[in-house]
Amino acid sequence: MDPGEIVSVVKRYEQAANTGDVALYREVLALDDPRFSEIEDHIERPFGVETVNEVLTWIEQNPDFEYTTTYSDITAHFLHDSCAYATGMNKWCSPHGQGRGRFTFILVKTPKGWRILHGHWSAIRPESS
Repeated sequence: MDPGEIVSVVKRYEQAANTGDVALYREVLALDDPRFSEIEDHIERPFGVETVNEVLTWIEQNPDFEYTTTYSDITAHFLHDSCAYATGMNKWCSPHGQGRGRFTFILVKTPKGWRILHGHWSAIRPESS
């Protein structure tokens, strides 16, 4: 089991976000798995494939939206030969603001390779000056 494979999936997810590459999002997310879900700090409850598909459609319709994100300090942990999780830090910047937080991705190994089954983002409050 190679931790580099898991880190690579996270970096490909980062690339999809930074380029608006919907096809790449679909490659790295396990959207065809009924267990797929995401949790974001600013959304009241977990959401699934339907919401992600709406976001991906919006990305396709708004190719000029400026958004950058960086995933760093990525650590991979294997739970089984077909299940792993990755943790680390995330920084993002958009016309609506910027922020940073922690992330956890649960990944499953499929015939198409490792894919993200669940994503959880927790914001870190900005430091006071």
